[in-house]
Amino acid sequence: MKKVVGLFLVLLAAGLVSAHEARADVTLLDKDDWKVNFSGFVEFDAFSDSVRSFTEVVGSNPVDRPDTANGMSGRTQFSMRNSRLAFGVLPPKMGNWKTRAYLEMDFLGYDPSINADATKGATNSEGSYYTNPTLRMRHGYFAGENGPWQILVGQTWSLIGWQSQYVLSTVSVAPVTGTLYERTPQITLFNKTDMGQSSQLRSGFSIVRPPQKDAEVPELDAAVQYNFNGMKAAFTSTNGDVKANPLSVALSGSLRQFVIPKAGDSTGGNDHYLSSMFALDTFIPILTASGDKEIGNTLGLSGEFTQGKGYADEFPGWTGNTPQLSSTALNPNMDAGQGGFDPSSNFRLVDLRTWNAQLQYHLPADCAAFTTLGYGQLYSDNVDGLAPSSGKVIYNRTEVYLINFVKDLTKQVRVGLEFDHFRTSYTDGVAPSDNRIQLSSWFRF
Repeated sequence: MKKVVGLFLVLLAAGLVSAHEARADVTLLDKDDWKVNFSGFVEFDAFSDSVRSFTEVVGSNPVDRPDTANGMSGRTQFSMRNSRLAFGVLPPKMGNWKTRAYLEMDFLGYDPSINADATKGATNSEGSYYTNPTLRMRHGYFAGENGPWQILVGQTWSLIGWQSQYVLSTVSVAPVTGTLYERTPQITLFNKTDMGQSSQLRSGFSIVRPPQKDAEVPELDAAVQYNFNGMKAAFTSTNGDVKANPLSVALSGSLRQFVIPKAGDSTGGNDHYLSSMFALDTFIPILTASGDKEIGNTLGLSGEFTQGKGYADEFPGWTGNTPQLSSTALNPNMDAGQGGFDPSSNFRLVDLRTWNAQLQYHLPADCAAFTTLGYGQLYSDNVDGLAPSSGKVIYNRTEVYLINFVKDLTKQVRVGLEFDHFRTSYTDGVAPSDNRIQLSSWFRF
């Protein structure tokens, strides 16, 4: 690991150059008012963990217990799997309508995963997992805009939490613990209302893929966001363009239905459970920018709080070690972490409460660099009353502490170094942790 840190310092010393403009999409076609753009990045990740719990994406997965082989030893990984490709299509304007389509892919697919069960005909060597990764769709949608209204159809960020505007900015492949992070098929309507010269109100409503298909009823999401453009500070993800973001506060919520077969009912009777959640997000400029392009020496604070039940799919990796429920006389088809059965065979939706916060400071413009300090937590107050997966112990809390430093070497080349401390609390009092050091680089186009 000393060699990894040394390599980062060499690259950093070589890159003390002036600030650079944000990258722009490459135009593949511009003819007859049709435009086709191409963008993305090539990413290299080198990271070392003190335990063997994670691949590139940690999410809200648990740290393995110290009484297991994975919890007693570390691992080092090199990966290119988070590299991305994206295409945008902008046809000619028709009347008052401007339309577009967008398709984005990465190589983080996991079909099949490492050392999958050979008896089921799915195997993958460790070498193949890293060097022949599976292409997957991140975003795929089309949208139309007419004045203050926009309609979007397809797979993209969930409206809950105005994703991905407030996501913890990490060198480690997003997401990390306690961060709303879901892309899913939906139909979403947006509205934008100007409130004077410096304020704006945005609202949205989504009809979303049901989190349990057997429930039949789609998920319903709604959100509102207030932006004050009179106060701005720079903020970005570690692989995104640096922009001056306004002070903002956002409130969003979701309604979902889950259907559970009645115990002992041979007539097909069901119980219906309604779940709800809300999210409160904010971005507060502390050291403000003097203009949209004068973003050096700025500091911003962002934070997110969520509470509700039955929305574990918004936090990749979280299950609490509850099992995935499959169709039997009692159990529904339902992903792990959404709900489960107590010792008396009563169904309960999993209660969740999460919060995270981060400070991001952008150095003076000549440095072309920024640093992020952050914390995230996910907690459930009732998962310990549910039956665990076979041979597992329930966990009810996951946490992350992080600090990173990111530097632009050229307009296209960026490097980042991060330290993460992940911690999981099991209900029997065991609380293992993982320390990760990661060095990443991006060629952005």
